[in-house]
Amino acid sequence: MAYEVYCMRTVFLACIFLLTACVNPARRSQVMTLDTYIEVQPGISADALTKAFGQPYNIYQRDDGVSIYEYIERFQMGPGYRTVESRRYYFIVKENKVIGKQIRIYNQPGYVDPNNSIQY
Repeated sequence: MAYEVYCMRTVFLACIFLLTACVNPARRSQVMTLDTYIEVQPGISADALTKAFGQPYNIYQRDDGVSIYEYIERFQMGPGYRTVESRRYYFIVKENKVIGKQIRIYNQPGYVDPNNSIQY
């Protein structure tokens, strides 16, 4: 009897596994990288931008009706996953169209003294 229960449970779990493997996962948006930033051309809609790359990290609203969409890419390393470089991608949007773009790259120093003091 115990063997039959074990076999039934195994078959049931195998069927569940196969069914979940067939489910179409939700479409994930791409990550903004330098390569994908280059591919984005002025003139595309802001809706297409957010559909392709997800919601921006921040949206800045200016008084003249221009919005600036900010995406951030971080490069981390080390045991604490300290950010060593970050790239901020800015898309200037007016009337729901990308009219310009800009990138800013920030490099962190290789080493920062935790005591923030100079020793002689």
